[in-house]
Amino acid sequence: PVSAAMITSIVRAVLLAAQNQITDMGYAVYSVTTDGFISNIPEEILKTLDLHGLRDALAEARLYLTDGADPEIWGI
Repeated sequence: PVSAAMITSIVRAVLLAAQNQITDMGYAVYSVTTDGFISNIPEEILKTLDLHGLRDALAEARLYLTDGADPEIWGI
């Protein structure tokens, strides 16, 4: 239950932060779902977003969920 709640709540907050930062940079977000979005932002720029301070927390959560194996938060 802890992992499921953490995944759902953190990912929703990060997606909202990403959507805000992406549109503030002049890119478009065409669709947002439970666990992802469609946008025209280049991957290399996407990976630089600080997500209003949530990026480091999400990377830590990702490490927890992958037993320390993978801090990457974005997947194409």
